[in-house]
Amino acid sequence: MTPFVQGPHFIDGRATGLLDEIRDLRRRRYASCSPHLLSADVEARERRLGLDERGAHFVIRHPAGRLLGAVRLCATPFEVTELAAALASSDTAFARCFEVSRLVCERRIGAPFLAPRLLCFAGEWAAAQPGCQGLIAVCTPPRARVFQKYGMRPVTREPLFLKDRPSSPYLLLRGDFATARVAMRRALLAADVCALAA
Repeated sequence: MTPFVQGPHFIDGRATGLLDEIRDLRRRRYASCSPHLLSADVEARERRLGLDERGAHFVIRHPAGRLLGAVRLCATPFEVTELAAALASSDTAFARCFEVSRLVCERRIGAPFLAPRLLCFAGEWAAAQPGCQGLIAVCTPPRARVFQKYGMRPVTREPLFLKDRPSSPYLLLRGDFATARVAMRRALLAADVCALAA
């Protein structure tokens, strides 16, 4: 049976249970692969910017209902503006974009096929929003190679060094819908073909 995507979900008084599910999945995955995202400073920044409360959340579930993955899209003000001095003007430079963040998927349950479904579904929704021109994201070079499959490209060649992780290089990526949608659909098709062959 094929996992299915739901969204966008907006967090309000009726959706707190969903947010608890998403945060629980993040905690479990980040504990092993990105523990810095569980730090008190990062959580304080999340609350201050109201990212989960303002964001559009997309989730992918097992047919039995279990949450397998999630991703968040946010309009300005972006989280990236507070991550490095070089990104401080991002709210202005990318004012007509959505910021992609907190992409997380279960590791054991068909993970290679979950992220393409989530990103393509979220990207199609974003492309349909009036005035929206594209997506931005900040990530490590290995993760950047994944995002490039969906039509996102580095804004500059020079790596960024974030306040939270001064020893690790990051890249700022942008995907314009004119090219990103084609790449997203191609990536989704490839994931579906691999899933059928598995």
